[in-house]
Amino acid sequence: MVEEYGPPPFGTLAGTNPSGSSLRNWGHVDKALWLGFHQIGNLRTHDSFALLTEIFKTEPPVPAINGEPYYDGMENLAGGSDDAAFYCRSAMYGSVLSGGLGGHIYGAGGWDGGIWSGEVEEASKCPMWKAFQWPSADQMRHLKAFILSEGRRYQDLMPCTDQISPNQAGNAKGAAGWAYGARTAERDLFMLYFEKDCPQATLSGVQPGGKYLVRWFNPRTGRWSDADTQPALVASSGQIPLPPFPGEGTTSKNDWAMKITPANGR
Repeated sequence: MVEEYGPPPFGTLAGTNPSGSSLRNWGHVDKALWLGFHQIGNLRTHDSFALLTEIFKTEPPVPAINGEPYYDGMENLAGGSDDAAFYCRSAMYGSVLSGGLGGHIYGAGGWDGGIWSGEVEEASKCPMWKAFQWPSADQMRHLKAFILSEGRRYQDLMPCTDQISPNQAGNAKGAAGWAYGARTAERDLFMLYFEKDCPQATLSGVQPGGKYLVRWFNPRTGRWSDADTQPALVASSGQIPLPPFPGEGTTSKNDWAMKITPANGR
């Protein structure tokens, strides 16, 4: 696959649609000199997102994307259903916060066609015009609202999933019970995502003794919690016990995203 990012001097970024990870398939750019960006794909559950973190840590850095994530209607889920939309959201937020900051791809139709195969024929089980109306398609825009809520600071994010405890409470081959996170080096911006069935968590690696503002983001509606959320006091160990999930208690019945910033600004 070759993707054009504009005429010279911007040049061309070349990559491949891999079995798993282009990094593991070909090596990094010192070995595969033709590679301009890395991609993971063709793995539909959340245990694949760590491949993006592996790519993120390479030097020199190159853009990374999940180019073949979960597509609405796969994994034996009905196309256009709430469960399929949830799998799409897990792929979007989990991939980006795991290091896929080069962007994210959306697809729908499962193996019956739809958007990914460009079907418009009358005999199609899932023509494009049908899949475009599914809830997961509309929810794609909420990822942009979340990740760009601090402007271009998203470019400073680095994966920090290992600072969320617990972060893998569900099965590996699925999309429930896992959490993901990314932060800036200055520790003045944390962006987290919790799949449904996640237990209430603790975040480590924050500034000891500081106060942070915690705001929930609903990835199903694109709405933020009230701006006057009470700041959380950081323990001397540099940990924040994160609050219960909005209206749901200590276990998430739905998926949620969260932004954490210093209460007194940067």
